[in-house]
Order: sequence, then structure tokens, then C-alpha cells
Amino acid sequence: MEMFKEFKKAAIVPGFTPWKSVLLIAQEYLSDDKVKAFYPKGDMESDDNGQLYIFTESDLWIFQKENSIEKIQVKKDIKVTEITRSVVNSTRPTGLNLQIQLESGEIIDFNASEGVNEQWLENFNNYIELVFTKLR
Repeated sequence: MEMFKEFKKAAIVPGFTPWKSVLLIAQEYLSDDKVKAFYPKGDMESDDNGQLYIFTESDLWIFQKENSIEKIQVKKDIKVTEITRSVVNSTRPTGLNLQIQLESGEIIDFNASEGVNEQWLENFNNYIELVFTKLR
């Protein structure tokens, strides 16, 4: 997936590290051809804390690094019961919000306006559109 490859290339640049750690972990378990959609969560200003959600054909992988703790969670054969895409209006450029409800009742929320600067907002909106398109 080209969008994921572009994200990986940008995320390993020195000085841009919140997702570098989780990308390195993810590469140990998933090849790029398995990635159908993805969404990085975290604060771009953080040096070492980030989450990476990767959707494969049927599973959801969540890679998380917080301080010295690395965590990998795999949700097998996920079933989406509801998905809501909305626009977050604020004083800064518009960001998208995506709320995903799984059959288990769990709700996953992605907000493009949280944790990113204006330069990256369009990319994060595109990541949300990709997840929405793949899961709907």
C-alpha cells in the first residue's frame, strides 16, 4: 500500500519519532502487503509515545509504545457494526473524526485534529478516509 509506505518513510526521519518505535515493532510482525488501512495515534511532539492501528483483511493490530512499555494487541476477525465519519470544526483547519464500533461493543475513535500540526493534518484526514473506505 503506497500511503503506508509514504508514512513509514516520513516517520523514520530524525526529529520525527512518535511512531518510529511502533513502526519498528510492527515490521517484525506484518509485511506491507498485509496492510489494508492504518491510523497512527499520538502526539507529534512526543518523542517516544505512539500507537499504530493496522487493519488487515480481517484483523486489527494495535502497536503501542508508552515510555518503556511496548504492547501489541491483535483483535482477530473484527466485525464492525457501525462506523461514523464526521468533520471536526475548529479554529484551525478542518480535521476528520472516525468512530468505529466493533461487535464486542468496543469503540475506537480517530481524530485527525489531535496531536498533529497543520502540515500533517491533510495526511491524517487521508488516513481516516482510507480506514473509512476499507471498513464501510
